[in-house]
Amino acid sequence: EVDNQPTTDIPVNEVTDTASEVPELNNVTATDSAENALLSMKYGDFAVVASGIPEAIQVENNNIKVDFTTKGGFVSKVELKGYESYGGGPLILVNEDHDFNLYVDHQSKRINLNELYFQPSVSEFADSTVVDFKLIVAGASLTYPYIIPEEGYQIDQQLINRGFDKIIEAKNPTLFW
Repeated sequence: EVDNQPTTDIPVNEVTDTASEVPELNNVTATDSAENALLSMKYGDFAVVASGIPEAIQVENNNIKVDFTTKGGFVSKVELKGYESYGGGPLILVNEDHDFNLYVDHQSKRINLNELYFQPSVSEFADSTVVDFKLIVAGASLTYPYIIPEEGYQIDQQLINRGFDKIIEAKNPTLFW
């Protein structure tokens, strides 16, 4: 059967120009949507903090230099000031290659908090520098405050839970180091 509907002639160059632009935009949207769906399948509610760009934060006192990263909210490097390694370089106690992972269970998924992106803040309190890393998910938060005094080699770390226990299944996180 033949369609007897009238046709409208559209210049080929107009169709080609428009068509060449649209797939690029559609591909970006489709890729972002697919990535978001994959993140949601892997991380559940944690998908909102599963992508980002790692930020480095460095804090020093009279004895140590400490590097942190927003990916995982952990210490990525510790250097002792005034000391050298056997080879003559800086004495590094912790470097980027260390493996420090904290896992929680959420929606029947094993979530490595070290893969997630934390919100950082740095402040001074008395004679110490406080570096906070906060993870906000589904109205709950988990904060890692690190306290570095102006003198000494100790770094104090805590875990502050604000409703986080309500979104994880097991109440005890697992630490692999």
